[in-house]
Amino acid sequence: MPRGVPPYQKNGAKTRRPDLPVMMVTAYGGDERRRLAGEYGAAEFITKPVDFAFLKSQLRDLSDAAD
Repeated sequence: MPRGVPPYQKNGAKTRRPDLPVMMVTAYGGDERRRLAGEYGAAEFITKPVDFAFLKSQLRDLSDAAD
């Protein structure tokens, strides 16, 4: 996660579409980064290497929750 304002905050994604769930996929794990992602509005936080079956299920869950 970059220092300062996260990219999805910087480009206004959560401002323009607050109902749009944000999923963070990153190579940098850790409790602090997970906590910060949640504070910035991420609905899900996944670390690499990505388990694609898990990713697919999380995307499905986020999509269902947004409906």
